[in-house]
This record gives sequence, C-alpha cells and structure tokens, in this order.
Amino acid sequence: MTTLVPLTVAVPLVAAAAIAAFGRLSPAWIDNLAATAVAATVTVLATILLVASARHDTIHWFSGWTPRHSVAIGIAFTVDPIGAGLAALAGALMTAAFIFSWGYFEEVAHLYYTMMLIFLGALAGFALTGDLFNLFVFFELMSVSAYALTGYRISQPGVLQGAINFAVTNTIGAYMVALGIALVYGRTGALNMAQAGEALAGKRVDGLVIAALVLLTVGFLIKAGAVPFHFWLSDAYAVAPAPVGVLLTGIMSDLGLHAIARVYWDVFSGATVGHAGAVRGLLVGVGLLTALVGGVMSLLQSDLKRLLAFVTISHGGIFLVGIGLLEARGLAGASLYVVADGALKGAFFLAVAVAVIRLGSSDELRLHGRGKHRRYLGLGLLFAVCGLGLAALPPFGPFLSKSLIEEAARSAGYGFAVPLVTLATVLTGAAVLRATGRIFLGLGPRREPLLSAQPDEPEKGEPEAEKSRRTRIVLLLPAVALLVIGLGVSLAPGIAALAVQEAARFQDRAGYANEVLRGQLPPLPPLVPHVYAAAARRAPASARPAPPLLAAGPLRAGPKARRRPNGVAHRRDRRLCGLDLRRRCRLQRRLGRAPALARPVDDPKLLDEGEEGLCVRRFHGARANLVPVHLLAHRPGHLDDALVIELVLPQRGQLGHEYVLEGHHLHRYRVHVQLLGALEDRALDRLARRLEDQVDQKVSIERLVEPALRRFLRPEAGSRQHTQRALRVRLPQHQVDVVHRLGAAARPHREPAAEKKRHLGVTQQARDLLQRLEQPVEGRFVLRHG
Repeated sequence: MTTLVPLTVAVPLVAAAAIAAFGRLSPAWIDNLAATAVAATVTVLATILLVASARHDTIHWFSGWTPRHSVAIGIAFTVDPIGAGLAALAGALMTAAFIFSWGYFEEVAHLYYTMMLIFLGALAGFALTGDLFNLFVFFELMSVSAYALTGYRISQPGVLQGAINFAVTNTIGAYMVALGIALVYGRTGALNMAQAGEALAGKRVDGLVIAALVLLTVGFLIKAGAVPFHFWLSDAYAVAPAPVGVLLTGIMSDLGLHAIARVYWDVFSGATVGHAGAVRGLLVGVGLLTALVGGVMSLLQSDLKRLLAFVTISHGGIFLVGIGLLEARGLAGASLYVVADGALKGAFFLAVAVAVIRLGSSDELRLHGRGKHRRYLGLGLLFAVCGLGLAALPPFGPFLSKSLIEEAARSAGYGFAVPLVTLATVLTGAAVLRATGRIFLGLGPRREPLLSAQPDEPEKGEPEAEKSRRTRIVLLLPAVALLVIGLGVSLAPGIAALAVQEAARFQDRAGYANEVLRGQLPPLPPLVPHVYAAAARRAPASARPAPPLLAAGPLRAGPKARRRPNGVAHRRDRRLCGLDLRRRCRLQRRLGRAPALARPVDDPKLLDEGEEGLCVRRFHGARANLVPVHLLAHRPGHLDDALVIELVLPQRGQLGHEYVLEGHHLHRYRVHVQLLGALEDRALDRLARRLEDQVDQKVSIERLVEPALRRFLRPEAGSRQHTQRALRVRLPQHQVDVVHRLGAAARPHREPAAEKKRHLGVTQQARDLLQRLEQPVEGRFVLRHG
C-alpha cells in the first residue's frame, strides 16, 4: 500500500514531462484525453489512500531510510485522511476542469496541460509530505504553475495585472514561510515535522520559536488570501480561465489554511501548550474578520468572478475559525467544509463560464433579464442551487460542516462566533441568489450604484455561431457532477463522527511522532455519533440525556415545583439545560431544588482497572479547569458496583514546563471515590502543572497547589512492586496515562476513616469556587466496571 503514496505524486509529474516532450507531435484531443485520464487516476489513488489511512497513517520512507533511534534520517510521505482527502478533491476538480476544457477552448497549447498536471502533482505532494522543506517546495511549485495559468490569455486586458499581483504577493508569503522553516531548522536541527515537534515539545518557548510560528502563520495566511492579505485574490480569480479558476477557488486558497493546521499541531503544539489561548484568540479573530469582510464585499460586486472571489475569501475565514478553535470538532468541520464548499464553488465557477459563453458577459447588471428564456432554465437552476449550498442551508453539504464548527465554538467559549459565521454564510449566499434573480428572473433594477461595475471583457475569438456548439452537455456535465459532490457530502452515513475521530488523531502530536519515528500505532480516539444541536433540542424529554446536574440522581422538588404541571416542569428543565452552572444553580435554589449528593462507594477492590464495562458520559462544566466530581462517583444503573477509575481533564497542556519539580520520588495515586462523592459540584484542577513526557508519552502532573484537589489523592493500597499502575485519563480528543508527581508541599492529605465520607471543608471550598465561574465548556468522563 505504501507504494501508492509516491505514485500519487509521480504520475501527474511524469505525465506532464511526457506531454511537454511529445505534445507537439500529437493532436490536442490526445493531450486532453491523456491529461483527463491522469487526473482521474490521481483521484482514485488518493481515494484508496484515504480509506487505507482511516485507522492509522500510511507512511512511506524514500529509499528505505527509516528512522534510527527515533531520529528521522530520510524523507517521508505521511498520509492522513485529511491530506488524502485534499488530494482526492484536487484530482476530482482537475478531472472536471479537463472535461470542461474540451468545449471551452477553441485551440489550446500543449503547455497548458503540462502546467495543469504540474499543479496537480505539486498539490498532491503538498498534501502528503511529512517534511517542512518539501512542504515549501511543493507549495511553490504549485504557485509557479498557478501564476502561469492565471496569465494564460495574456492578450486580454487585465490578465497581466492580475497574474502579477498574484505572483508578487504570494512571493512575499513564500519568503516568510522559507524564513520560518529556517528558524525551525536552526532551533531543532530537523526538517521532519514529527522530529521537529519532538524537539520543541516541553521546552521553554523563546523568541526564536515564536518568530518561526509567526512567520509561518502569516506566510500561509497571505497565500490563503486572509484579511488583510486578500487584495490579490479577487484580481487573480477575475482574469483566470474557467478551468484554472475551478482549481484556484476550489482548493488552492484553502491549502494555506491546511498548512497552518498541519504545522501547528505537528510542530508547535507541544511547545506552545501554555499559549494555546492566545493562539486560539488570534486565529479566530482573523477568521471572523475575514469571513465578514468577504461576505460584505461579495454583496458589493457585480462581476460574477469577483463575487465568487470574495465568497472564497469569506468561506476561507470560516475555515480559519474552525482550525483556530483548536478543537477536534472545529477541525473536522473545517475539513468537511473544504470538500463540500470547494466542490460547490467549482460548480458555480463553471456555471459562470457557461453564462459568459451563452450570454456574453460576466457582469450581472449587463445580464439583467437575459436568462429569462426557458432554454436557460437548467443554467438558472444550477446558479440557484449553488447559491443555496453556499449559504449552508440544511440539508445542503456545508450545513453539517458549519454545525460542527458552531458546536466547537460554543464548547471553546466562543459562542459569539456562531451568529457571525452564520451571517457570513448568509451574505455570500444572498450575493449569489441576488445575481441569479437578476439574470434569470429579471428582478431588481438595471442600475445599482452600490455595486462596483467592472469593464465588460467578453471572451475573445468566440463568435456567436460557436456559442451554441460549445454549450453542449460537455460544458454542464462537470458542473453538475461537482454540484452533486458538494451537496452529498453531509449525506454519507456517519461522516461527522468519522471526521471528528480523524481530526482528534490529526491533533495528537505525540501519537503522530510515535507512529512516524518509532513505528508505534497510537490508540484510536473514541467514535462518538454526531447529533445536530437543533435535533437534540426538539427531541422529547424521555429521549434526551438528563441535564448534567440532574444525572447523578433525582432532585428534591420544593413545594412550588410540586404544584406545577408536568409540562411546565419539562419546559423549566429544558431551560436549565442551556444555562451555565452559576445561573443554573441560582435558578435551582429559587425553584427549591438542590442537586443530590453522589452515592459513596466503600469497597477499595473496585478501584482496580478493568477493560470491560466502559461507560462514557458527558458533562457541561463551567470552566475548563473543573471536574464534575459528583457525577464521577455516580453508579450507572446497568453496572454492578461500578465506580470511576478514569478522570477526564477537559483541556490538556494549558501551563508551561517551567513549573516542573525535579528530584522528587515518583508515586502512583488514585482518586478516592468517597472523597469525590463528598463534593456537591466541582473540584479545581487548573493549578496542576502538566508536562508531556517525550519518551513515554505520559502527562505528568508536577505540582498540585490547590488543597481541595490534594485531598482526593492517596497512594494505591496493596500495589505490587515494579508494577506501573496509573490513573487513566481520557481527554475529549486524546487518551494518555497520567502520572502524579508530587512535591513535599503537595503530598496527599491522609485523614481518619471516620472523616472520609464527608468533607464539609472541601465542600465549602468547592462552593466558593462556584462564585467565580463564567463561561461553559464541555468535556467527558469515563466509568469503568472493576
């Protein structure tokens, strides 16, 4: 299977060289047929790699130079589902572009097919490589091809200006990326992303590392056309030929954002653990600004190609929001969004090209009412469905992706981003639907002062007699095929759960380094079925899971609550589910209801780990640093004497390594469930200092400062010597072994047995902590049968 990895990149590059050498000797239709077959082959190969990498990455080391002693000495291609999906999307878009070229061009030089295949090969190499320098080389090879293809029709006015703007701006971004890679190499001595991430993980973040991260991020943002670096994108897309525009708007702009996610998680995530909040805020802020600016500007365009360029900018901002949230669901939503949205934008770009051929212009004001004849009904329907899809309306393809991004935003405390993302999609969809109504229904005025009118630049060498011949089925077929792909992404069974699982694996830096450098396969993250938030709200009360504060047991209803009808009580419970912990507790006190205490468990034998009877439950916490201890001690109804041996920390690595305490004896500890059951709500764990061990891939808690948490830790009784037994921790996107390493000031507090069942002092501390809670997050905890 690994032999298919280099073939995915080599096949289009070898075919490009063959066409460049022998294209002059063959007719143009043979070159086109060969190029179409090569693009289809790349699509099939990338799809096979996508399926093969579903459970673990497919790694190919060139010339057999595998790592020695966890040091990469060769060049590797590492195939993950996200990268393979990008390569498959590129192959599909290229196949559609070649099919469209049969009817679009009257005459085309063989170098056109050469440059297109070089573009495809470089894009596949960019998506599959595991090396920083090769990432840069493939991106630049793809960019050079794009510059030439954008200026393909050099005789038309404006083409040279758009191509030069494209080249100059992206060259600045390329210099920044190259300098950032040089800084990473200077600091780590490695270009392999896994090894560079290993070298930076757990070390103090200095100015050199921050400069490298900033240079790489800004360089890739320039190439992605994010605000304020978006000015080149509209100029280039407006003058590119239709087959080239499909690739530019469909996937090339999104590759810069994929590079940001790849470089951050594989190289910098271990080093910037304590600065994740700052990284999240910057990326989400730039993404929201890009989405809104692109949406507003798309409404102000009359030229359909420039309109689509600003739609691309706006949706690129939404992708950046999903990536910047640093959540598995956000990354999964962004990945699915790229596929669905790329196919829809490609379909719309081809539909615009057909409208230019048949109607004579790409300006919606000049085309006012020209498409009202019924022979243009199919083209009008294509415009309308593309507009609805780009607006992310259910059940169209991007809706599922947008839903995942919105859920991740709420979970990360960025709930304000949800209406802004929705506004951006509505603006872009409205711009496309407005143009559809003006062209094919004659709606709106013929003159619009707010729209930026563009000089009419009709296609040269396209006489009226040729237009009817070129609008045969071959022009509409690729657009319809891409439309079906874009709309059908969300209909694949279980696609959301699989995307979240693969996104969690993509974010697992330690697992990726183990797999690449040591050949150790990391465990798969849990597969959690996805449920639309709106569907969950509409579900009957009996079908919904109990509210977090109600899950530990029934609540005692006060006198007022007893007099209320059942329907009122159900509505009240639904309102309480969506509130944060502080407001929920305040309202419950007013209603005369209080959360029930968890049932304590006395049998210490049940603390032993077991591999059967796993029960995963969710909680809705007030902050990322709090754990729902009253739920941890709750016994599930379907298990006998089950209790918690696995604790979930909602977020990992929020603090740096500078708090590590050295020279202390290593102990193994467990959570004492009786003490956990004494708390009514939560216990603090944010002040625990955590560090990821580079060798054993374990998360170490170096110092526990909060006394409330120290009381929950006690040595495991009866543990055998030389037996490594640790508390299992399941993060929302990652599972690791936790080792508690305590200093002298943080040793566990031992108390008499009579006082273990009730800790009023600790309970009071937890109540005091509730007064400082602000914004909710989501996490999960695990119960396992002993």
